[in-house]
Amino acid sequence: MKKKENIYTILAKRIREERKRLGLTQEEVAEKAGMDYKFLSGIERNVDKPSLDTFVRIAEALGVSYNSLLTDKNQETDSSSKDLVQAKYFLSKFSKKKRSHIISVLKEIEKIAEK
Repeated sequence: MKKKENIYTILAKRIREERKRLGLTQEEVAEKAGMDYKFLSGIERNVDKPSLDTFVRIAEALGVSYNSLLTDKNQETDSSSKDLVQAKYFLSKFSKKKRSHIISVLKEIEKIAEK
């Protein structure tokens, strides 16, 4: 009989897989989640156990739902979805005013591309 994995083992794998799928480093995710990258590394290796607060911050830093890290659904997504998550991650580093300017530039690019 196969031994069932515990929730921390599952979370460790899913956090690592999601981070890699998004092309993010441990340092980037840890900074966004407000923690040391060594702690995130420990979580991904199932050495350290995240608190509920830490789990929430990691999910938010990855731009994914808590449910996607907890459920056994296939987490494969198309490249456009990956691009959107990465864009959201990078835009989150800017102030609201700067994000507004970036979006304005993107809208202008869209107009040019449609011609």
